[in-house]
Amino acid sequence: MRDIGHFIGGHEVKGKSGRSGDVFDPNTGEVQARVALAGTAEVEAAIANAAEIKPKKASENLTAYAEQARMSKELATINTNAPVALEPEKIVLGELYNEKALEIFTKLELKNFYPKFAKEKTVISVKIIENPFEADDCIAGLGDAAFYLLAEDNILAGVAFAGTVPPPVYIPVEYITMVLLKNWFEAPPEKKNLFPF
Repeated sequence: MRDIGHFIGGHEVKGKSGRSGDVFDPNTGEVQARVALAGTAEVEAAIANAAEIKPKKASENLTAYAEQARMSKELATINTNAPVALEPEKIVLGELYNEKALEIFTKLELKNFYPKFAKEKTVISVKIIENPFEADDCIAGLGDAAFYLLAEDNILAGVAFAGTVPPPVYIPVEYITMVLLKNWFEAPPEKKNLFPF
């Protein structure tokens, strides 16, 4: 494959940067040659030998735009010694979920993040049944309710009920009888939801 270098000082020289770009055949799309990409040394050598370039217009253009070539190199180089005033104590990560962030998330409709902005946590108080008589009264007054079987190590620990009348109720397994549950299941209304463990 043909390697294309640089034309400096009236003759072709090999590239020294170690970088190259592919030259494609426009008819087939296949790579037909590699052209050397210039580094700073090649650019400066070309500018220094601009008078030897033919045609004359090419020589004049290189001389006229030499400063732009140097500026392009400077702009493409990351300056690690830039004078940046840095106050480390001011770059501490603060509260991410603030009012300004909420405004942006709302504008962008990022609804999945909305719960992260909640300042107050919802606290649900649960009534814990402490004797079988209280359990009977509680079940009788539940009516339309959902219940959740609570287990520990796959052993039933109790049942939590959330009815139309708050608060939710937890009945430990020792106070649950089949008669108690049968009475609740058979009582109207018929709509009762089970959330199994």
